[in-house]
Formats: sequence, C-alpha cells, structure tokens
Amino acid sequence: MTLSFERLEQMRHQQEKQRAVPMDRALGGEEIRCGSGVFHRRHQCLDGHLSHGPFPLSRSQLRPLSHWLPELEGDRMLYLDTETTGLAGGSGTYAFMIGLAFFERGQLRVEQLIMRSHCEEKAMLQYLIERVENSDGLVTFNGKSFDIPLLQTRLIMNRLRFDLEEVPHLDLLPVSRRLWSQALENCKLETLETHILGLPRQGDVPGWMVPQIFFRYLQTGCARGLAQVAEHNRRDILTMVGLVAGLWGYIDDPHDWSQRFRQDTRLLHLEDLALAQQLFRQRRFEESRSLLERCYSHFQGAPLRQCGTLLARLRRRAGEVAAAQEIWQRLAESFPQDPELLEQVAKQQEHVQRDWACALDWVERALRIKPLAPTRVRRLHYRKERLQRRMLG
Repeated sequence: MTLSFERLEQMRHQQEKQRAVPMDRALGGEEIRCGSGVFHRRHQCLDGHLSHGPFPLSRSQLRPLSHWLPELEGDRMLYLDTETTGLAGGSGTYAFMIGLAFFERGQLRVEQLIMRSHCEEKAMLQYLIERVENSDGLVTFNGKSFDIPLLQTRLIMNRLRFDLEEVPHLDLLPVSRRLWSQALENCKLETLETHILGLPRQGDVPGWMVPQIFFRYLQTGCARGLAQVAEHNRRDILTMVGLVAGLWGYIDDPHDWSQRFRQDTRLLHLEDLALAQQLFRQRRFEESRSLLERCYSHFQGAPLRQCGTLLARLRRRAGEVAAAQEIWQRLAESFPQDPELLEQVAKQQEHVQRDWACALDWVERALRIKPLAPTRVRRLHYRKERLQRRMLG
C-alpha cells in the first residue's frame, strides 16, 4: 500500500517529536516569568578584559558614541539584535529571538530572549521594555530600518504602550558604510567581523535558513537547530560590541594609526578620508585637513576626487589659493569628463589667475561633454560670453 506524501510527512514529524531535544537542553538557560507570561532566556557573562577583535570589550564603555550620537547623555548602552520569521517586516513577521548585551559590574552580560510559542511573545516584549528603560540608548546594526520598526509593530500588536523609536539609538550600519564602504565589497556584519575584526566565522547558519529552523522547531519541538541560530545571534551581538570598542580609538585620536582595527595601508588611508569627511561635517576643519593632507597623494579614482575636492575647499578657505588651484587642476586632468571639475578650474583661472584665455578653454572643454544638465549649460554659456567680452576689452 502506497502512503500519501501528507502521511509520510506526519510520520516523519512524529519521529522527530519523539527524538526532540527540548530548548533547555539544546541551548541552556531557564524559563523566565514576566508580567502574566513566560519565555525562555539564555544568558552569558563575559569579563570586560576579553576581546572580540583587536580590543578589549570594556573599551566600548569609553563613550565614543557621543561623537556619532550627539543626544547620548549616558554610557549604559543596550546592544540589540533580532532573529525573525521573515525579512519583509509587517504585522505577520515575529521576532522570535531578541539578543541583548549590556555592561554590568565590569562584565558584558549577553541575554537571548526566545519565545517557544507565539503566546510567549508578550512576556518577552515586556522584559525587553524593562531592559530598555534601564539603559541610556540602543546600539543596533541596521536596526533603524528593520529591528526597531519590527519590534515597534509587535509592541503595538500586543497592546504594549512603549515607543522604541523615541529611544536614543545608534545604528552602526551607516557608521560602517562611512568608514569602510570603499574598502570592502559590502558592509554586512559578517563581512566586518571577518575583514575589520579579523574573526572569520566557521559553520555559521545562513540568514535565509533562520525562519525555516524556527518553524521546524514549532512543528517538532526539537531545538537542535535553534542552538545554531542562537550562536549566530550571539556572534552578531559580540561583533557590534567589538566594533564600538575599536571606534573609540578613531574618535579619541583620529591621527593615531595604532588605534585602528587593521594596519593595512590602503584601508588606513580610506579610513582617513572617511574620518576627514565626518570631521568636516562637524566643522573641525583643521583636523579634517591634516587627515586629507596625509592621504591625498595615495589615491586614484573616486577616492582621489572625494579627497581632492574637500582638500581644495579647505585650502581655499585658509586663503591658500594657489595650492587649491593646483588640486583643481590635477582633478580636472584626472577626470576630463567631469564638468563640475572643469568648471571649478575655469573659475579659478578667471577670478584668481585672471587668465581669461585659459579659463575660456576650460569652459569650452566642459561644454563638449555630453550630456549636460540644462542649468549647467546655461551657466557655462554665460561664463563663456563674459570671458569673450573681457578678452575683447
């Protein structure tokens, strides 16, 4: 007699249930009661002198975060990362595991909150609220776009009145992109752990498998797979702490290469450029300029354009007109199809060097570039006509 596919699946699930490893055996931890419900919590305490990367974990308490998060008033930060039933978000997506980390009496306490069924979600979220209320702010990786909106939706669905989006929050993804987007293929957390912290992962569970593993647990009660998910989540949390521990050196003395994660020359120069751009936005012009001067001669391509443009502006601001002109000239010759650079050289030649013939030549070069924005075309033609009038006396 041939059994149907559905019957075979039922038999397989029954066998898996009989061999199921419960969560407390697979992951360790204990059941926690919060409010009127329960959930599972796994926790670990790590000495602050341990490291995840080049620097001790305790360095993350030296408050470099106020540089990136001006509204931060304290140093009791709560690191947060979630594992979810999907990546689309919305009211049908659950955060079945919430990883947290915070410092307590010189130790880093890592907690992982896990719901064993959907009815445990509310108790887990109530516990999360307590932890957030006892902190000064949140640290996440891509949390502003994903983790926090998802958790806020779950709070609303459980009728819990707490606004996570109002909590001071540092998202490390934009910071990482500013520093390393030009040096790395991507700025995923696993990539940063491998290439910045120097800790490649081995045997890590792929992110796309995480929802399947949780659904399999709900069907069978076997938590073996969830142990891998919990380790993935723990590594993500420790990577965030390790990144913050190293970022302190970037902020405390941006010129000291010994405080950087890696002593790779190309990476160091690209970090100099990123830090100079950040310091420029904060109007710390002298510090920004010294970093740009150090890395300018080492660049080609897009980094050369970014570095040169900013350095030329700072030299011009300091009254060093000839030095600024030298940079514009190099950039225009390196990027002959960039109308903005050609126009900058024309401006310098007209107003500083007062070499109208040379300025006209640069304007005509810019006009030969196709396509050009209509506003730029009008501006260049206006400059061309003015230069021609001046040359005629």
